[in-house]
Amino acid sequence: MTSTAQSRSSAPTLSAPVETGLLRAHELRQQGRHEQSILCLEDLLRIYPRHGKIWYGLSLSHRLAGNYDDSISFCDQILAVQPGNIAALGGRVDTALRLNRLSQALEYMSAACDAAPDHLPFQLRRCGLLRQAGQIARAQDLAVELHQRQPDLPGLQAELAFIAQADGRPFDCLAACSAALAQTPGDARLVLEKINALTALRRYSEALAQAEAFLAATPDHPAIQLRRGCLLYQLGRAQESIRFLSALAQQQPHNAHILLNLARAYRHGQQHVASLAILDRLLAQDPQHCGALQEKLETLHLAGHAEELSRLVQELADHWAVAVQSAQRLAFGRLLCRGLAHLADDQAGELLRRNRDRLVTLGTELSVDLIWPIYRRADLMGHGPQFDALARALMDKDKIGLSTARAILQASYRAGIPHWHRIGLHVSDRVPAIDRARVLMDLAALSGLPAKALALRHKSPARAGADAGLQIAMLLRQQGRSRVAARYLGLVWRHNPDDPTVLREYISSLCGAGLGARAKQVLAAATLRQPEMSPNWRRVIAQGWAELDHLSRATDLWAEGDAAMIPHADWYVANALSRTEAKALNPLRQRLWQDNSRRHLAPSIQGFLLAEAVQLGVPALDATETTLHAMAVVARWTEGPERNPAPYSRPVPHSIVQFWSQGTPPPQVAGAVTSWQGAAGFAHQLFDRDAAKDFLLERLGADWLRAFGRAGSATEESDFFRLCHLGLLGGIYADCDDWLTGDAAQLVCGPSCLTVFREPTGAVGNNLIVAPPRHPAILWAAICAKRALEERHNETIWGKTGPGLLTRAVAWHIQKAAASGNAPSLRILPPLAIGTDRPVSQPAVVQIQQILLESPRCGRCTQWPSRPSPSPCKWQRHDR
Repeated sequence: MTSTAQSRSSAPTLSAPVETGLLRAHELRQQGRHEQSILCLEDLLRIYPRHGKIWYGLSLSHRLAGNYDDSISFCDQILAVQPGNIAALGGRVDTALRLNRLSQALEYMSAACDAAPDHLPFQLRRCGLLRQAGQIARAQDLAVELHQRQPDLPGLQAELAFIAQADGRPFDCLAACSAALAQTPGDARLVLEKINALTALRRYSEALAQAEAFLAATPDHPAIQLRRGCLLYQLGRAQESIRFLSALAQQQPHNAHILLNLARAYRHGQQHVASLAILDRLLAQDPQHCGALQEKLETLHLAGHAEELSRLVQELADHWAVAVQSAQRLAFGRLLCRGLAHLADDQAGELLRRNRDRLVTLGTELSVDLIWPIYRRADLMGHGPQFDALARALMDKDKIGLSTARAILQASYRAGIPHWHRIGLHVSDRVPAIDRARVLMDLAALSGLPAKALALRHKSPARAGADAGLQIAMLLRQQGRSRVAARYLGLVWRHNPDDPTVLREYISSLCGAGLGARAKQVLAAATLRQPEMSPNWRRVIAQGWAELDHLSRATDLWAEGDAAMIPHADWYVANALSRTEAKALNPLRQRLWQDNSRRHLAPSIQGFLLAEAVQLGVPALDATETTLHAMAVVARWTEGPERNPAPYSRPVPHSIVQFWSQGTPPPQVAGAVTSWQGAAGFAHQLFDRDAAKDFLLERLGADWLRAFGRAGSATEESDFFRLCHLGLLGGIYADCDDWLTGDAAQLVCGPSCLTVFREPTGAVGNNLIVAPPRHPAILWAAICAKRALEERHNETIWGKTGPGLLTRAVAWHIQKAAASGNAPSLRILPPLAIGTDRPVSQPAVVQIQQILLESPRCGRCTQWPSRPSPSPCKWQRHDR
């Protein structure tokens, strides 16, 4: 008893110097005097060589002093005696992380979990290390297991949030962040993660509200402050973002992150000179700053500085060629790929040829989102075979992002690659599991199975996200369910009110469903939501008014924006050219024509109209000569006082005719055709090429058949045939890919007259035409189309046989009626009238006593021949 009492009483005496020495070492470490801490502990260790706390203290001091190998050695010695020592097991992991040896840290962490299987904080930390190592699936499985064992484990919800974010599951990240913040309110890292998840979902207003709520309590948090500045320009509030980030930059003038985002804010505000000045300042300090170089590429492209952009891309190629370190080569290779996307074809082609070998070699290291655009560009320019190795590298990747996978599938299908379906299955296996259904939906849709595609959809619009919601709405519209698509997009819009793409598609769906009043309400609400009206927002709002047939309002709203907006829409170019006075037309035409991004699009509608604009100064030209002049005539008449259409002498037959050149339509359009076949009270005929030839030969003669045979495409055949059939027999013509979503009877209600629909370009569309037999405007268009095909006029299909021609025919009819003191037998309606079940509004005309067809070139063509004429009229000039 005496010896036991003596040993117990001597223990405090023995441990007191140890505790004093450990406390002294701790104070030295806090002061940053790590070497002195080590000396203190070594002196203590000589006296007490078996004391574990001294050993661990030495491990910690050596780690802080940068002696990492010694630190690990001391931990190993502790574990040799005490294999389950928690401090030593964790210490080895900490030291390996200090050395940036993530794989070694994972090995130590695995050993720690094996040595202490019931120590759940180790298991949780292992989740984090697996996540950092990119082993997301293993991290997720372990986190779920931990949640089942102890759902209230501190830090577990936060780790679930980080894993979900790394795995591209922003909805799961949001839920986990909310749960974690309920446990630890005000955790800056969790708030930042929640903001990032909301940003990934493009819910910028909610993200901004989170940032501002946090800054109200902690106003000087740098990361959240920076995110607030970014969210402001992402919301279109560029000027507010510039002011906020400028204030941050004054406080931290050398903070590259703040300066880079300030440059982005200036770019979003269309202040390219200010943006480039900041980027040049950053690059003067660090010429290889990848973020600044990438931002400069984008800004130069948007500012239209083609020469400077070309020089920068060439410099990047030169730096890439001489780079020694692999990290430098990869960085410059990535930048070069991004720059190539913005160059003109000739410059891009030269760089691609000169750098082919290096690009192909780099293919295994480049990400898929960089490989695909380069290969696609090379293939479109005719260099595809030289870049086959790049395509193989792309398909060998283990992971492919959703957007790239969908782009590969769409391009393979449109190019007619025989194995496009296998390619789609291949890329679907390489997208994240959560996105696989999206690619399979595309596969089913392209295979003509929209119902199967929709069966794969996420049922909740809130959980689907903006991009998935848009895809689902597109499939609904492909099935002719326009009103369902509009309702669905309404829910998507409710959850994504800051997304201009969702707004654009929502307005388009509302118009397609004939819900014009609702579309106007949505546009008004969206306008109030964006008082600064960013360029993207302005484009969408203006385009919405254009789809609602408020073309003057749309054109004025677009014109109020920056000049960089001008070339981005055919409808604006068409309306701007047709509504501009002659004296101001040439400067506008020059500004549009000189835009670098559109020079290569001369064969497009824009190019066709720009070429026509050259002729508008010729005094002798009228509405029959140029489509632009005709569009102006149509606009003046359509936007004038409302009148009732003058009835034509013959009623519109209750018949529907359609044309598909190759016989039975494919599954992609069969449903649309069926919707017209089922119209109650209407006869339906579907012509193929052979049936159309028989009709033309029997009813109109060999010369009309020859003109049909000279059509250069199925589109020209369809354009010509519809004019011939409607001109002779009347009725309704509908394109095979247009669904009947309203009531067909409403299209023929009221006085018998020609009913056409004005497109956002201001031209008259020809996809749906309602006409009585032998209506003069249709006959005029048919004769002009016949002559253009016979004489092989070299212009776009749109202008030769399509909407451009029909617009000229309608304008001729308006002018002809006005010259005789009457009004045309005509209704020009907005496209949204097609989708309504209610009676459509009828722009007015006064009655015409007699309507005779008169050729714009020859007064002898006054009747429609039922058989070939023995002496057909020989026109003196071309229609154009």
